[in-house]
Amino acid sequence: MHNIRTYKRSSDYKKTTYQSVLNADNTRFAVENTTLFFVNHSISDKKELKELLYAILPHGKGKTFKNKTIALFHDIYSYWLNKNTWNETQKRKFIQDKLKARHKDISSKKPSYYLESLFDTTALNNSSDWEKIINFFENTPLISSENEESFIVNFHVLYMFIKKLSLCEEYRDLNTRHLKLLDIFVFEYGKLKLDLVFWYLFKPVKNDLLKAKLLPQNEYRTKLEASQNNIGDIYDFLKINVAELSKQIATDFPEVTKLGLQNFALKKKEERLLELVNTVFTKENIIKIFENIYPRKDEQIRKLIKEWYQDYEATIPALFEYLLGISFYWLSEKQVSISDILNSGLDANLLPKTHTAGGQADIIVRCKDKDYLIEATLSENDGQRRMEAEPVPRHLAKHILEVNPNSLTLFVAGQLDRNNLVVLRNYKFLPWYYSDEDSVETMNILPLSVSNMIYLLKNETNFNKLENKFEAVLNSETKDGFKWYTNEVNPMFS
Repeated sequence: MHNIRTYKRSSDYKKTTYQSVLNADNTRFAVENTTLFFVNHSISDKKELKELLYAILPHGKGKTFKNKTIALFHDIYSYWLNKNTWNETQKRKFIQDKLKARHKDISSKKPSYYLESLFDTTALNNSSDWEKIINFFENTPLISSENEESFIVNFHVLYMFIKKLSLCEEYRDLNTRHLKLLDIFVFEYGKLKLDLVFWYLFKPVKNDLLKAKLLPQNEYRTKLEASQNNIGDIYDFLKINVAELSKQIATDFPEVTKLGLQNFALKKKEERLLELVNTVFTKENIIKIFENIYPRKDEQIRKLIKEWYQDYEATIPALFEYLLGISFYWLSEKQVSISDILNSGLDANLLPKTHTAGGQADIIVRCKDKDYLIEATLSENDGQRRMEAEPVPRHLAKHILEVNPNSLTLFVAGQLDRNNLVVLRNYKFLPWYYSDEDSVETMNILPLSVSNMIYLLKNETNFNKLENKFEAVLNSETKDGFKWYTNEVNPMFS
């Protein structure tokens, strides 16, 4: 709790981490043992010094790994001894030869933790400002130590500081995954914040959260597992008064009074999704992702999304569905509601959590009086026929009978299976028997490859003309689905 309060005052996690090391029991232990060491020994007593360093430099993998850290200790100590006699050229050479690439010797997960702590830079090379680097290095607590005793303690502090930063990095991914499961935190552009409604929920009780009594792990788990129905059962101050919460939000957003809390939250999600679409999932960026979706280059796709926005952790097929919905938003010249995409399962960061559940099309968008069902697959050959030949027409037939007779399906795949093309085209000319009483006499299913989608995004800027092209090719007399796609559909959209 003390560290949380310290961080809230400075918003500098490295400063908070460093302060926590200074105040830690490990540091007090290091100070006490170093003081005792110098009662009977000097730093030249190598055996006893090594035992001291073993004791004050904790490492979970044992003494073998500590030996590298101890070697680094001696090299930095050598610099400390000679800092007042060496010239700048000697200092620079020593740093480059002896200290530059030693981050692993001090348990640093990233080179930057080590280099920034000692030299205030992430790179040491010939073009570096060496006067500035040396000046920073010699003003660190370690190199400015007044005596050998404080040097040893300050090396311990540096070691523990870098170790803690590395642990934070190791657990960051796991902690992020756990926080995302709650769907109340928003991760955007490297920052973490509460979803708007939850920000107002926790705002009046944030100090109470810090005052809550800490329980042992087993007791805390029991308490949580026994309080599943209402968040207010965990702590009294978390009891939610919806009317009061709406009133608080209305102070800053008067529209919540008219919309109601649920619709207000949805409206804010739509606004955030629009911003995401306009800044991250632009036509150009979707094209870049589609160019890596088939053939599959998952690592490159995740790298692109991380570069533009944040880590993407769900499956690539789920992302494919999501981006097809956004693609249709662009192709329709923004005539479809962005909220249609929100109907699929999105996390608090408005990225897909999972592949759409069965029972309906992957994405359903409404444009004027027509509904477009978008079905996506990255499966091929036998897998594509087995997984899509029956569900795709069934979803469309159900939608035609129960929702809107004026509906068609866009079936998009990385590579279209020729026999699946034949099956899906047949439903233009043959009935689909949905039940004993109901059937659909004709259905329009338009197959498109990923390369066709890329063409559409690059070249189709008038949605009315695009709809006319859809209608023309769907009303072709060609019955053989493979020949129809090869000779008519693909040439039109390539």
